[in-house]
Amino acid sequence: MLVRAGIHVKSALGDLARHREVLLQRPLDPGVVLLPRRFQQGLVGDVVRAARALGERLEQAGAREPARELYRRALELDPAGEEMYRRLMRSLIDDGMPAEALQVYGRCRAMLAATLGVGPSAETESIVRALRR
Repeated sequence: MLVRAGIHVKSALGDLARHREVLLQRPLDPGVVLLPRRFQQGLVGDVVRAARALGERLEQAGAREPARELYRRALELDPAGEEMYRRLMRSLIDDGMPAEALQVYGRCRAMLAATLGVGPSAETESIVRALRR
């Protein structure tokens, strides 16, 4: 199961890397045609949802590091995706890395403030409160 999951993760990460410039509207290749903004946002949402679903399956199979890599890549596409920050934080905590989880929280808080002018949700704050006890 984990070998097959690893192959799918490598494929998914490769797809993200290949299409990142188009999805983010920053093509490195001058021959790349930019997508209409609404279509681009829909694609980003689709990719993030797929990363979340695959990440959940990987975590259930005990493959938390590949799941975390998917969550990190999803955050590159959607830097204000608070759910991905929470998933990443929980995974780090589950693997005994509370300091790293707090660093992720700090990035989440800063990104939400910079992009949306808000702070983290109560759900995100509750993870941090539990961690600090």
